[in-house]
Amino acid sequence: MAARGPLAAAAVLVAAVVGFTVAGLTAVPVLPTTAQGPPGVAAAPGADAPGRTDSPDGTGVTGAQGVGPREHYLALGDSLAQGFSPSGDVRAAYPYQHAAGVPGTRLTVLACAGETTVTFVSGRCPYPQTAAVPRQGSQLSAALAFLAAHPGQVSPVTVHLGANDLFAVTGGCDVSPGAPAALDAYETAMASVLSQLSDALAGTGDLVVLSPYDPYPASRAGCPDGPASAALFEEADRRLAAVAARQGVPVVSGQRVFAGAAPDGAPRVCTYTFMCPTGTARPDVHPTREGHAALAGALQEVLGY
Repeated sequence: MAARGPLAAAAVLVAAVVGFTVAGLTAVPVLPTTAQGPPGVAAAPGADAPGRTDSPDGTGVTGAQGVGPREHYLALGDSLAQGFSPSGDVRAAYPYQHAAGVPGTRLTVLACAGETTVTFVSGRCPYPQTAAVPRQGSQLSAALAFLAAHPGQVSPVTVHLGANDLFAVTGGCDVSPGAPAALDAYETAMASVLSQLSDALAGTGDLVVLSPYDPYPASRAGCPDGPASAALFEEADRRLAAVAARQGVPVVSGQRVFAGAAPDGAPRVCTYTFMCPTGTARPDVHPTREGHAALAGALQEVLGY
């Protein structure tokens, strides 16, 4: 399990460079899903993967009958999995919360803050100092090497990517003309990533993908017509679901978890992220402890453990 000290120090360093720009956010990731059972938990359209059954209301996956936990849990992706937070509480991240509920499983976090689908495959993560496990080369190559070194011992493997790809073409209020190309590239990249991870696991471990959520509240100041980003994230969510369904990989949907209102009537994104701060705090797209708990709960709902 990764040491807390180095990661916490790295999070402080990243915090100095993460913030709003004219277009939106600098390229630092986020991402998605819920602890409230079916909402946000999906096997994707037509996903009748072996060993998994649709929930009674058709909105999620329940009674998952996968491989089950093994000696190692491998967490991949961007800052959402890495644990960046304005609070500096790295271990509040969903991989740590999920692993805490699975006795006997060792958590290895290869995630790196700022990772995009491009850097995940080719290397050069923007903030390598945030990685708990120093490495040469790409995160994907490190993940494949880890699986090869621990055959039949890794389950689950979780991956969250795409938020930084989308942040490059939206800051909330507007979406750039490059959005269609960004969505195409994201879809192609995720198809390749999931295929390679699935092949490396060869049925010996559970693989779950988490999709990005739109962090911009509908009432965000400065967007007279509301954020245009919602449609972009919805489309990314749909495309990832379709890609994952073709490979029998269950999805935890950030859009279906972070959208809507909390029990107190406030936007759920205000409870699950730092986007609605009070006082002088700077808005931040990353999940709060409650948001990560929601992710961990959704992950548990998919996996069944």
